[in-house]
Amino acid sequence: MASTSSSPDSSATPLEQHGAHSAANSPGNFTSDESGDDSSSAVLSDRGCGEDEPGESGETGETSDSDTDRDEVILSVYWKNGKLGAAAYSLQNPVIYVLNDSVDDFLLGFKVLQSLFLQIQPTQVVTCKNMQQKFISLLNNLLLGEVESRDQALHANLHLFPDAEFRNDNSLRQVFLLKLPGEPDEYPEEDHKQYIRSLIDTSQDSMINALARLLKYLNNNLAWLCLSQQENKILGVRNMCIDQQVWINYETYRALQIFTHTAHPSLFKWTSDAHKEGLSIFGLFNRCSSKLGSKFMRATMLQPTTNIDVLNKRHEVVTFCMNPAHEDVVKKMQGCIRQVQSISGMLPRLLAAQATIPQWKSLKKTNHNVLLLREICCQFADSVPFFEEARSAIPESLYRIGHIMKKIIDFQTSEEMKRFVVLPGVDNDLDKMKHKYANLSDMMMELSPLELQDLPDYIEECAVLFLPEIGFLVTVPMWKDDLTKEEMHIPGFKFKFIADGKIHYKSPRCRELDSSLGDIYLRISELELRIMLRLVQYIQQHIDALIDSLSYVGELDCLISFAEVAKEFGYVKPTMTSGQEIFIEKGRHPLQECCVNTYVPNDTFSSKSHGLVKILTGPNASGKSVYLKQVAVIAYLAHTGSFVPAKKAVLGVLDQIHTRIQTTESAASQLSAFLIDLRQINTAVCMATKSSLLAVDEFGKGTSEVDGLSLLTAFLTHLIKRGPNNCPHVILSTHFHRLVDLLGDNPLVKSYVLEHIVTDGELVYLFQLKAGQIMSSLAIEVAKANGIQQAQVNRASEILNALKGGTSINPILNHKKMQPTKPEEDFMKDFLSLEIDKDPQAIEELKTRFLKLK
Repeated sequence: MASTSSSPDSSATPLEQHGAHSAANSPGNFTSDESGDDSSSAVLSDRGCGEDEPGESGETGETSDSDTDRDEVILSVYWKNGKLGAAAYSLQNPVIYVLNDSVDDFLLGFKVLQSLFLQIQPTQVVTCKNMQQKFISLLNNLLLGEVESRDQALHANLHLFPDAEFRNDNSLRQVFLLKLPGEPDEYPEEDHKQYIRSLIDTSQDSMINALARLLKYLNNNLAWLCLSQQENKILGVRNMCIDQQVWINYETYRALQIFTHTAHPSLFKWTSDAHKEGLSIFGLFNRCSSKLGSKFMRATMLQPTTNIDVLNKRHEVVTFCMNPAHEDVVKKMQGCIRQVQSISGMLPRLLAAQATIPQWKSLKKTNHNVLLLREICCQFADSVPFFEEARSAIPESLYRIGHIMKKIIDFQTSEEMKRFVVLPGVDNDLDKMKHKYANLSDMMMELSPLELQDLPDYIEECAVLFLPEIGFLVTVPMWKDDLTKEEMHIPGFKFKFIADGKIHYKSPRCRELDSSLGDIYLRISELELRIMLRLVQYIQQHIDALIDSLSYVGELDCLISFAEVAKEFGYVKPTMTSGQEIFIEKGRHPLQECCVNTYVPNDTFSSKSHGLVKILTGPNASGKSVYLKQVAVIAYLAHTGSFVPAKKAVLGVLDQIHTRIQTTESAASQLSAFLIDLRQINTAVCMATKSSLLAVDEFGKGTSEVDGLSLLTAFLTHLIKRGPNNCPHVILSTHFHRLVDLLGDNPLVKSYVLEHIVTDGELVYLFQLKAGQIMSSLAIEVAKANGIQQAQVNRASEILNALKGGTSINPILNHKKMQPTKPEEDFMKDFLSLEIDKDPQAIEELKTRFLKLK
């Protein structure tokens, strides 16, 4: 028999009945423009998503619902008349995000679509099969992760549907079928439509078509995606925003090593998508205390923002966390953050009243630590705007949730019984039934002597048991071995079964008790279930506030990690302006300085007065590529809200960062290395504005010198002709030393060289940037410095001097291939001594001997 009993708590308040809530404002995986900020006010799959690292839950035995970070994200897109609309849904966070119609087409490079893919990283894509083939091919390439592929085979997760399913009238009908928890059940049809219109702009045709197809796809496939038959839960609808975001493509992320995936070293953990972060900017900065923070940081790095107010707000938090006077406060914050877990994984089970006790404990602990963070933020809300935002975003209603959970759920008994158990004082009827159930043992002990009197004299002992599934039973030990059925028969007692050497009977008293108390355990369970459902209903009403609070927890964790890195490596706060300028004093590459003992910092000045086009020459291996990446990475980090590795930095806000640094070849793309380089340069030239940054490393080396130099000159000439008001920031390294002369004298063009010294043929790098240029890449000296054999170096010098002087290249006479064999020597002697006019027969013999030599 199982029973529960505990002392009553008179201070407990019975849970009141609450209706459904509005979840239209519930935050989730994608950006939202609801707060009035930019897209970084809420970010992809990191605000309210994620699971804690193992061991970070603060309590043993608690496990998350998911063992993987990978979320299933379904994206529906529709493009027509140059306008792109989209809708997305994440299984981890059941909120639909819609992107209103945005101007986007091939001439614009589909920047919106590519930014959308980078932002939400969908695993399933839905679109209309009547779209242009170029558009479908682009979606296929984005899913494949290839910038360009000529493979005609469609990705398995790209789903094409007939055009009829994307017609406006059909789409509107599908959208109006959407039911949200915040809408009263008794709404008339017209009121329901008005409610949907208040959440969704139904005039956005492309978006409505994309949303309708997404809803239909979810209805048909969600059970398969979730591997369960649970009802499709959609908590609300929010707007997605990708405005005010720095545009960066996949190739630039790879070239700058923002993210670097390496295969997992353990064969036991290897799967097709398993990887660990290698040497990368994300790997350097990710010191978050929770996966909420890690996911927010990843999304922040995927969505660098152009909103100066947001960047300044983040910089203030980093400054606060770097202050030694606030060290204890930051440690308290990190302690709370470690105990905060995402509720997105448990959300569907919680709303379906199927949450386990560990999940209830996780919810309670998360709610408690979020409130502790709120109290810390309140102390500094006047001095740091972010803390004031966090304090306002974490409502006091969460205190009520925590109080109710504490006064209703008996966590200790629930863990023992592995089911939801209610504390005393919540419901009087429940307490009475539990009191009776708890006293069953005493009552059954009193009944045992009475039952023994009715049993035959040869039975010397008996006991009364209660089994919730069967009811009350009288159990007697077997009085002898090998009892027959007839011998086990006792008048007035009905035989039930034998277990553990005891015979169980149903007596008249047991039947009477069954009618009055037999279903008491079931009634207790049913009543506790009803209380749990009412508790779930109340929590559901405030769940959006809790999810929104977790977004600030993730952002705070990310910013604390930014502060730790800045403090350790001596980063400074960048000053963001709206001008066309990049001023970096003593800048450093954040990854390179971690890999060398000493690092030589360099300045960067780019503006109308200091020149917008920087041409960098220097010997091979002198640090040109590192310098290019250094400038781009510093500019990039400044747009994420991080401090930057420099002594001082003043940067005008950039709208795009392009690179031609790394040639990413792939058999699937069916493009040569030079064609890939050309495509990268073409993208940069066509898309760059006056607020863009272009970092170009040795473009043109993949073809002949004349052709490569011509293309590079034409590329730069085109940008320079835009004038100082439209020319982007360009930093270019090259070994085409005639490039500066071909461009002519222009105030926008400045030449720089990385200092070096050559003494007695020895090359010494100084890695210091200075004005000027060189006319030789010193490749022979570089080869010598890197261990090439002296004989090969000398031969290379000999050939180089011959080419410069226009003379013929002398053969290597002492080379073994130049030494004739004995038959060859004899042949040459005979040939030289031959008198052609006197001995014609000898000529024929020499011909024969020559053919044999060949």
